[in-house]
Amino acid sequence: MSTLPQEGQEVLGATTAFDLFGDTDETTARRRYHDLARRLHPDHGGDTAVFQKLLTLWDRARIEFSQGTYGTPDAAVHGLKISSRTHAYTLDRRLADGELADVFTATDETGARCGVKLVRRPANNSLLAHEMEVVREVKDKVEPAFLPYFPDPQDSFAIKEGSVIRRANVFGLLKGFHTLGIVRVAYPGFIDPRDGAWIWRRLLTAMGALHKAGVVHGGLLPQHAMILGAQRGMTLVGWCASRQIGEPITLVSHADRWRYPSEVFDKTGAIPETDICMAARLIEDLVGARLPRAFRTHLKACLLPKASMRPGNAWALKDSFDELNERMFGVRKFKPFYMPTTK
Repeated sequence: MSTLPQEGQEVLGATTAFDLFGDTDETTARRRYHDLARRLHPDHGGDTAVFQKLLTLWDRARIEFSQGTYGTPDAAVHGLKISSRTHAYTLDRRLADGELADVFTATDETGARCGVKLVRRPANNSLLAHEMEVVREVKDKVEPAFLPYFPDPQDSFAIKEGSVIRRANVFGLLKGFHTLGIVRVAYPGFIDPRDGAWIWRRLLTAMGALHKAGVVHGGLLPQHAMILGAQRGMTLVGWCASRQIGEPITLVSHADRWRYPSEVFDKTGAIPETDICMAARLIEDLVGARLPRAFRTHLKACLLPKASMRPGNAWALKDSFDELNERMFGVRKFKPFYMPTTK
């Protein structure tokens, strides 16, 4: 790490947003973020891991500014113990920051590793309770072959901290997985279209199984689709916005508002077309200018402004894409996907 520029070392050394951006207001912090992003972007020779941490810290800063918590001490995490009625968990390190909750690695009383999702604000406790309910329902309904596409729900309980009660969800730990958001940062010049093709097929498979179970994810954002590149696996996470087909989607990410199709804001009932549209946008982001014309045309049909104009059957869409995929790239062959730092 000694070869990193001073700015990169500052990013790696920061454990909170306040550590990096300092005692300042949001406007000044934003200027510092843009300056660091320009200097440390991988397109300019910056380290991918450093740039990703910068993005994570800036996302956390924006959330803290919006909640009025910027600059407050972060709770000690390492070694923190929390318990449900049946299990005890010891938190280790923070894995991810979201708008609603933080995710930590943890160990239960048997020594088994897991992931703990802890809500930030008690007002959002019901969203985490809803998430666990939906994931359990989906896991009960989907066929066994499709279970790996969905997280492993293990526990859900309330934690009392003085007079404050917060909800925690426990899931099986996803080892070696990367979010599509991290993949996009790691490949600023876009990924190989062939990799985009298998990721798209996995998304369609997951959506096909999910929609057959009567559920719409409702929030297919870059941080909610995770891939295990070497095995070409996929798991969908972040289920707080999910709804039964026909129920309105009421939860929208402020940071990613532009990713949602119009029917979400019209408060019409949740439909498969919404998930397909948001998933297509993920692939468009990942492959970008490298998209072959036929692939781009296929995705554009999923991104049309009116839901009635878009495909709504993920299984049928996958079948048609398989034909297109063979015309574009020939007979499918297994091609492992590696992040730049693991090549």
